[in-house]
Amino acid sequence: MEKSIRAYFEDLESLVRPLRKAISLGWWGKETTGETVFQEIVQTLGEHLESINADPERFGQVKSWHERREEIGDPLLRRIVEESYLGAVGNQKTPGEISESLKLSIKISSTFVSHRSEVGGKKMSDNDLLEILKESNDNDERQEAWEASKTIGVVVRDDVIALAHLRNGWAQRLGFRDYYAMRLETQEVEESFLYQLLDDLAAQTKVPFLAHKATDDAKRSQRFGTPINDLMPWHYENPFFQDVPVDPSLTDPWFREKDLEALALETFDSVGLDIRPSLEKSDLYEREGKNQHGFCLSVDDSVQDTRVLCNLRPNTQWADTILHEYGHAIYNLLSVEDLPWFLQGPAHTNSTEAIAMIFGRQVLRPDWLTAFLGVSHEELASSKNALADGQNYKMLAFSRWMQVMCRFERALYADPDQDLNKVWWDLKERYQGLNRPEGRDAPDWASKIHIPNSPVYYHNYMIGEMTASQLEHTIHKESGKGLLKNEEAGIFLRKMFSLGSTLRWDTLVERMTGAPLSANAWATDFAHPPKSSMES
Repeated sequence: MEKSIRAYFEDLESLVRPLRKAISLGWWGKETTGETVFQEIVQTLGEHLESINADPERFGQVKSWHERREEIGDPLLRRIVEESYLGAVGNQKTPGEISESLKLSIKISSTFVSHRSEVGGKKMSDNDLLEILKESNDNDERQEAWEASKTIGVVVRDDVIALAHLRNGWAQRLGFRDYYAMRLETQEVEESFLYQLLDDLAAQTKVPFLAHKATDDAKRSQRFGTPINDLMPWHYENPFFQDVPVDPSLTDPWFREKDLEALALETFDSVGLDIRPSLEKSDLYEREGKNQHGFCLSVDDSVQDTRVLCNLRPNTQWADTILHEYGHAIYNLLSVEDLPWFLQGPAHTNSTEAIAMIFGRQVLRPDWLTAFLGVSHEELASSKNALADGQNYKMLAFSRWMQVMCRFERALYADPDQDLNKVWWDLKERYQGLNRPEGRDAPDWASKIHIPNSPVYYHNYMIGEMTASQLEHTIHKESGKGLLKNEEAGIFLRKMFSLGSTLRWDTLVERMTGAPLSANAWATDFAHPPKSSMES
């Protein structure tokens, strides 16, 4: 049996590997230029690749091996069968479903790339809208900018719902409750475990989050001349309240005229990790027609072609983003040696998110600010508590936003035709403590690009955060030092990277940290009330 399995996967690799590379290159072109020719390339090649993955004869063969996987003596070959089966399950679509789902996905993605909102009759990028929400003290201008950030939701709403129905259709035909349940199973994430983890996290974060928000809201009330109870979503810097930046007046001046590329290079060098092969192929600055967000894309593992897209500006947000994205990149770069092609790359999306988050969170660490950004110890001493509170509030706010995303997506696939606008705001009120704008009935949920384009993915961010904390605690325990300027940390991470996807993500966490994943290490790091309230 093993001989037949090896021959099958050798043939499959020769067939799909060039296709994946071509699709990745087409996707890169689409995201960096917005040109329709790249959309057509991705659509055509994507349909061809999905038709291979959806082939019922191939699926039947892999399924039969999967059912007998305990008979496979080679653990790497057994893992290839496991991963191939899980990947194939989610691709059992009819030719019509393949074509329609790709068409809708690419249409939605391209709309996000090309869409520009208007404020005061002027077209603005996402960065421009964020600048208004960060800097403006004009309540009317802030409201207009916030509402403008949601206009994309109106444009794509019907397509997103149609895509949810389409996804549910093939998932239910395969015997799953809905697409949400199928996606979790194919990611090797048990739904009961996930929601036990989320409930535990919600319990550990509620009190400290509300304490931070109360302290912060009092300052916002004074700044905007608005009673605390009347603060609205546009009174926060992020349109989704998914991120609470540390006071920009405190941190952003430290980044002015700084070279974020050089900072990223120096940071990874200090751990003995070389990101230069990725830097050389990346696209890091704003221009018209380009995707306004940030991501990392592995084009072809064999030639180490891993690229990062950013829209850098010298501020805290983009410093975090570039370190985060090169955390993804270094995992890709170092997880390909001596492994079969099917097992190259990170163990799981939440595993690579963990590494990205370890590096991204360094931006607010005092030791990074002094050693890499050159902030004086005197400056840090005067802002130590504010910096710690800012980091904690940032993480707590994200954890509450993550609750909204996970629970909303589960509701979306449970019933795409329900009143999703109400579901969205019910969750935002419960977990984020936000006021629902009076009379607002708009598909604000559809303005979040992850919902259509990275479906049932958001839980991986929080699992990644928890994993990051467990990994950092382990590094400190084993080396007596933190991540930065610590080559032992680099050796530890290289060991993790070298395992590729040979292990399940949860097994990998336990292997590297000596304990199953829990919310405890993350809560130890961040679930604290404001230091100012403890001092008083």
